[in-house]
Amino acid sequence: MTQRSARSPAGDPADRRPAPHLAALLTDLDARYDLGTTLDVCVQLAAALPLLRDLPGQPALAVRRRAEHGETTVALAATDDDAPGSDLTAMTTRVDHDPGTGQWTLHGGKRWITNATTAEYALVLARHRPGTHFTDFSLVLLPLDTPGVRVEAETTDCFTAPAWARCASSPSA
Repeated sequence: MTQRSARSPAGDPADRRPAPHLAALLTDLDARYDLGTTLDVCVQLAAALPLLRDLPGQPALAVRRRAEHGETTVALAATDDDAPGSDLTAMTTRVDHDPGTGQWTLHGGKRWITNATTAEYALVLARHRPGTHFTDFSLVLLPLDTPGVRVEAETTDCFTAPAWARCASSPSA
């Protein structure tokens, strides 16, 4: 009897080491761009790469390797259109699986996604069943050119000075 490992290729302990190209990428960003751009990339890489590392399957591994080499951008889509701020338990975005066809379908919307308008992929946080336990949520690796996906820049002046001070102090912010 042949035993099979339940580990994905991304689950290999050797794959958990920091990418050698990541230090070079961040050094290059820091030398060529402003601090805001460098921090945007750091936040995305600090969130997206570890999450991609633990997603099973060849597509996640391939996207992670491209991101480590600076060849693609992955946005993290957690804040829900219909939920207040960071209340993930109120999230309505859901993912459904049809076992008959093998198709996965995302329903809902996200907002306030750093790099959404320039990213090639998004890691989308969605419910796969009702409930508020962390096991009721899944991450879906979504190519942003998938038919039915719409990406729009947020129309706000909250991120430009001096409007930022007004938005930060407003009761709805």
